[in-house]
Amino acid sequence: MHGLGMSADSWIMHAQELTDSLPLNLAHMGYDVYVGNFRGTWDYSFHKTFDKTKDKEFWDFGPDGYLIDLQELVTFVDKKNKL
Repeated sequence: MHGLGMSADSWIMHAQELTDSLPLNLAHMGYDVYVGNFRGTWDYSFHKTFDKTKDKEFWDFGPDGYLIDLQELVTFVDKKNKL
């Protein structure tokens, strides 16, 4: 996961060489790589119910929302990699 005020593409977009990016380097070595985003980033702009430009509920989350996002990512990766 990225730091506050950043998005997942910050791990990749400035890489000049494959070795400049940990996720790209690991993927090249054959590892599965998951790069997640916390809510509130520019990538987090779609919602099944709320419109980010019209519905204040879209932005109704606090710091514990980040914990939920991280838990969901870990759950997703865990389910994806169960044999």
